[in-house]
Amino acid sequence: MSLIFNDTLLATDTSGVYTLQALVGGAWTDIHSIAGAQNGSIPVDAAINTIPVDTALLPVGQTFQFKWVDTIGNESNIVSALVPFTILDYYTSTEDITYTNNGGDNWTFTIPYTPPSNDPVDTLINQILFYTDTGNTALVAQGGITSTQTYNFSGNGAGTYMIETIYENSTGAHVVIAAAIVMVDGAGNVLRQLTVTGFSNVSFSGMNISCTANYQITNATAEFGGYLTFDGAFSNEQVIGTTNPLADQQLPAYTTSQLILVFGIQLDQSEWTAGVAAPGAPTGCGMTLITDIL
Repeated sequence: MSLIFNDTLLATDTSGVYTLQALVGGAWTDIHSIAGAQNGSIPVDAAINTIPVDTALLPVGQTFQFKWVDTIGNESNIVSALVPFTILDYYTSTEDITYTNNGGDNWTFTIPYTPPSNDPVDTLINQILFYTDTGNTALVAQGGITSTQTYNFSGNGAGTYMIETIYENSTGAHVVIAAAIVMVDGAGNVLRQLTVTGFSNVSFSGMNISCTANYQITNATAEFGGYLTFDGAFSNEQVIGTTNPLADQQLPAYTTSQLILVFGIQLDQSEWTAGVAAPGAPTGCGMTLITDIL
């Protein structure tokens, strides 16, 4: 595999032979040489001068320093450049978590099984927590799910139900995340809610992506809503946008072949049961992007 570097070389009193070098492992390494004028502007592009770059030497998704040198020792400025990666695929799903009040303090939550269309054997992990002002209780912690699940709860009183779902494939190569938060009183009334169903209108080109995060907030305040990226191990968090939809956004440099794109919503904790909207712990949806990073 190779990449093509485009550049414009401005030459003054040089030898007419120019070598592109990259700083690899602490040593300046020759990439490719071209011939051109001793003085003037030398375009470097596919039509005139092509600089193929071996991605075995310069892996995609990493940033390197580059410079030009000629045969009599003239050197250009040093610049840093990202060797771009390409998005190959993505995994997402519409996960419309619903609930029904059965009268008074009795609730039924339904979590549909709708795995990503490009990996229909993904399994679902469901977690439901119930928060009161004195703590939280795990009501559901279930994995390996391959069908729609319905859960009924009664007698919990006033508090907040937090539902989180994650699809994953058998090798752990990707995840898809959705969530719902429902605050209730003890008489069967919903006080406020947030439901996040996933992404739509996903498109990508190169290392740029566009998408829309779908969510609904009722009687609650979002202090922050934005797009974040992580590497495949859910580390190296970076904020890449604070508006929705995300439009033709270039992804930051990573070194893992799986990237995780998240739309996170930070709620106003003063409106919710204690512990539900902790600062720095947004709720949202996520999908995995597959790239050509090796």
